[in-house]
Amino acid sequence: MDCCLRCPRSSTGRLIAPRTAQGSWSRSTTSPRSCKLSTWTNARCIVQPVIGIVTYTEMARCLGWPEKEIGYQDIIDLRDDPQGWRKYDCALSEWGEKPLFAFTDPRTSSTGRSLHPALYSMASGKDPEQLTEEDVTDPKVVAVVKKFPSLIDHYQIGPTVLNIKVHQGVRCGHFFVMPEDNLIHLYEGTESAYINGIETAAPPIKPGSMVMIYPKEGSMPRKNCACIVNADDWVTPEEKIAADEWIDFILEEEQRRAFMASGFRPGPDDIDLDTLENRAVCKISSEFGLDANRPGKVLNPSKTRPEVAAAIDAAWEDVKRPGIVTFVLDTSGSMLGRKIDQAGEGLVRALNSMSGTNQVGLVTFMTKSK
Repeated sequence: MDCCLRCPRSSTGRLIAPRTAQGSWSRSTTSPRSCKLSTWTNARCIVQPVIGIVTYTEMARCLGWPEKEIGYQDIIDLRDDPQGWRKYDCALSEWGEKPLFAFTDPRTSSTGRSLHPALYSMASGKDPEQLTEEDVTDPKVVAVVKKFPSLIDHYQIGPTVLNIKVHQGVRCGHFFVMPEDNLIHLYEGTESAYINGIETAAPPIKPGSMVMIYPKEGSMPRKNCACIVNADDWVTPEEKIAADEWIDFILEEEQRRAFMASGFRPGPDDIDLDTLENRAVCKISSEFGLDANRPGKVLNPSKTRPEVAAAIDAAWEDVKRPGIVTFVLDTSGSMLGRKIDQAGEGLVRALNSMSGTNQVGLVTFMTKSK
């Protein structure tokens, strides 16, 4: 669970606010290399949306869904096939030849951070909790992990930017890694997207137009948990009791049903979504392109050991698709003096912050470009 917090030594407060759901924050705070603020033993799951592959219903059916299990490897194979979509008689010309895959960057997105360790799990054939640091550097595992970024056309910074691809239609994206609640909100028209440069609510997608594929390699439940901080000089016994009571309140029936009505699966695993009472409020249904009886295979990235998770995070720059960047620099007389110095300093800072695998070009111009 990623959280934003104020330092316990700060005079401005003692707030911890859950921000995302994936488990990376609590993994880092329980790491041997950091103070032990939280443990999974006291974590209680509030909601757990499942992450899968959202695509257009026509495309899913063209690949054999729902009768056939579809996964990441099927999309990689489609991308590698010289014919691409043309190999399928059911494919439409407007889809183009190659599948377009959109994915949020693990450095800025909790969904991306969930998928990244899951890729190592798929590549090694191990559950996330069984992964070791040796697996992260194993050449065979790395080679398989690197196949996935070959699908990516653009890394999106977060869901709002990802939603633009959906809004723009099949010419701009075919497959989207996202949680179930995101798809529900796309149907309801309550997701944000940048349209004509302005962040606004995206128009609702057409009924039945998109579905979630629960990958055969495994889907990731993104657990939104509440943890009580273990820090006696920061959190008093009374605050711990109050926090525990607040978590009890959040998990009560009324609040649980409110979460379900907002598009989330409830946190406790023993809750049956198929009861008459839960079906009345639960949106994990075919109406929103989802299946309450799925996923079949589950991968839990939040169970990855802290030291392994840190190694996977550090490896991202080596396995991701290299960026291609071109800088354009004005070297005319108007830039003489401090202006050209500042531009040069900015270029150096930008280069120093980039991945070493990026391809970088420089175009200078005075009256003509060079």
